[in-house]
Amino acid sequence: MISSVAAAAVTEAAQAGAHPSAAQAAALQAEIYRHALAAGFSGATWSRAGVLALALVIALFVMRASRADLSGAGPAPERPDASSPNLA
Repeated sequence: MISSVAAAAVTEAAQAGAHPSAAQAAALQAEIYRHALAAGFSGATWSRAGVLALALVIALFVMRASRADLSGAGPAPERPDASSPNLA
């Protein structure tokens, strides 16, 4: 939001029928710029959070690990015997 000091100065000048001074106009423009910059960063942060949440949902959906996969209850891998020609 525009600072109360800058807003009050512009309101006083408008009520008096005068244009704001160059310093007042510059202060008001600086406040508007700061607000726009802050609003832009805020929007970008929300966008990043949405993309991160979507990536997390996609990663969890793609993994699809079942409870049996996680428990390690599957059969033990076979050990190659000593007569195998692939042993080095």
